[in-house]
Amino acid sequence: MKPQYQHNVTTSFALWLDHYLLQKGEAYTNQTGRFYYNEDARLPSTYKAFGTQYRQWVYDSAITGATIPSGVFINSTFTPRSSALKIDFLNGRVLATGAGVATGAAVTGSFSVKDFNVYLSNENEEDLVIEKNLSSQKKFPWSGATYLPPYDQTLPAIYIMSDSFENTPFSFGGEDETRSMMRSIVFADDPYSLDGVLSIFADSKNRVFKQKDFGSYPINEFGDIKTPPFSFDDYYTNPNPSVELFIDDVTVSKFKDSRGSARSYIGFLDFEVINYRYPRA
Repeated sequence: MKPQYQHNVTTSFALWLDHYLLQKGEAYTNQTGRFYYNEDARLPSTYKAFGTQYRQWVYDSAITGATIPSGVFINSTFTPRSSALKIDFLNGRVLATGAGVATGAAVTGSFSVKDFNVYLSNENEEDLVIEKNLSSQKKFPWSGATYLPPYDQTLPAIYIMSDSFENTPFSFGGEDETRSMMRSIVFADDPYSLDGVLSIFADSKNRVFKQKDFGSYPINEFGDIKTPPFSFDDYYTNPNPSVELFIDDVTVSKFKDSRGSARSYIGFLDFEVINYRYPRA
């Protein structure tokens, strides 16, 4: 099946939410450090993975002050991104290939770590809260190991899900108002961070962002940028009202938990995203 409208809305919304939090909240930390070899059976045998203690990394060059790596130092020699070196922003690592790269190579680099990882989810809301909250693998602080295993989801994080959508007749000629309900669940380490995220997005009502095609998602199967550099601000060039999405309303709430303070602090964000379109054209 080819991507449909709701696929495009979900992808566009996730990119906007990630960008908006990083930009408005400066929700990232710049880091410099050592990368350690991590065997990964999922990768092609030609690649060697060198991981860090942190993920996800910022890949949006529109974020002022963030360090977006274009390469790393291997044995003190700067190696830029190429077909032989991929940067896995989602798992906080680099993937190197070539006979000259040994598992014991000294790999170092600089990057920016998101304060909140962002994930798309199809999980049941109740299961997500219970399971993620009980078995959280928090990324801050980190001790006792040199890297995070790849693919595991870590907290603090924001989980995004498409809740529902509805078409309502708007004008003659078949134009509808399409209203998409997007829910985000925020897992934070402390009340300050949770209140910060909820406050930032409560103020996002009436914001406009551009709808992008599902296939335009900037990250490839290796977690690297498809066509670097990627800048979310590019989405605002050549304005076109027919592909703009409007945040009509935002509802904020908190999860009330009476089972102790060891659990994460959880909040909910419900967005109503609208567009005017011709769905039967």
